[in-house]
Amino acid sequence: TTRTMVARGPNDHNILGENVSTSAHVSLCLLIFVLATPSMNPVLATAEVLGFHPMIVSTLALLFLIHTILADLRPVVTYLMRIFFHSIMSIFFRSIEVVGAENIPSRGPIIFTGNHSNQFVDGLMVFCNCRHSVGFLIAEKSYKLPLIGSLAKLTGCVPVARPQDSAKKGTGKLLKFDEEGAKVKKVGTVKGEDTCFTQEIGPGDKIRARGSETAFKVISVISDTELKISEAGESTNMKCEDVLFDIFPYVDQGTMFEKVLTSLSRGMSLGIFPEGGSSDRSWFSPGELLSLKPGVSIIVLEAMKQKKLTVPVV
Repeated sequence: TTRTMVARGPNDHNILGENVSTSAHVSLCLLIFVLATPSMNPVLATAEVLGFHPMIVSTLALLFLIHTILADLRPVVTYLMRIFFHSIMSIFFRSIEVVGAENIPSRGPIIFTGNHSNQFVDGLMVFCNCRHSVGFLIAEKSYKLPLIGSLAKLTGCVPVARPQDSAKKGTGKLLKFDEEGAKVKKVGTVKGEDTCFTQEIGPGDKIRARGSETAFKVISVISDTELKISEAGESTNMKCEDVLFDIFPYVDQGTMFEKVLTSLSRGMSLGIFPEGGSSDRSWFSPGELLSLKPGVSIIVLEAMKQKKLTVPVV
C-alpha cells in the first residue's frame, strides 16, 4: 500500500501534510522559543511596563481568533479536515507517489476525475493531497446524512440526485423486447404482463430488467402493457422473458449544473468520479470501469459557453 507524497522543493518540509518552506520553519521555531521564554516574551514585557494584566491581551486575541474562524470557516474546516484525514490515511497507506503534479495549474478552477473503486477513500486521496480547494459531486442521499452531509456542505460539495437512489419496483413482468433499431441507436418495444406502464412510467424514465446492468430510456408509453424504449451506444440486446424490472425516474439536473458552474466561476475546483458510483471492478480487472457518465464533458462545455471559463480536466 502507498500514501501520497506531494512533490516539494529541496528547501521544503512537510508538517501535518502541508508544505512549509525553510524560512517559515525557522520562523516558527524562533516564535515558539521567544514565547516560551518569559523574559523575552513581548506581550508580558509590554504588560509589565504599561501596568495591565496579560489576560486582557489573551482575551482580545481569543476573540479575534473566533472572529477569524467564523469569517473564514470553510478554509479553516478544510485545513483541519486535511490534518485529520491525512493522519487516518497514513495508518493504511505507507507511501503514495503523485505523478505529474507540476502539470496542474496552481490557480483557477480545475476538475479532478478518477475511477471510483472505494466510496470514501478515493475522495479522501484527492482531498488530502491536492493543494486546491476541491468540492466534490456527491450523491444526494450521502449529502443528507448528518455527519457526512455537514462536512460536505462546509467543504463546498454539490449534491447530485441519482435515478438509482429513487428507483422503485415495477408492477408485473416484462415479457418481450422487439428491437427496431440498428447499431448506433437501438429502439424497441417492450411488452409486459400485469404491468401498469401508464401509471408508473413516463417519457424520460428508465427501466432495467432485474439482475441486468443496462437501463433503457423510455421514449413513450403506448399502453399499460406496452412502451417504446431506446438505448444509446452499441450493446447486447435486451433479452427478457417473464422477468421483474425496476423503474428509474427522470431527474432534472439543471439546478445541480447551475450550482457547479457558479462554484467554478468563483475559482473553486471540482472533484468528479464519472462512473457515477463506486465499484471494485477496476481492482480485479485493470482498465475495466463502469460506464462513464457525460457530466464532466457537459460541465466543461457549459462553463466555456455560459461563464467564458476554460476549465482543465485532470
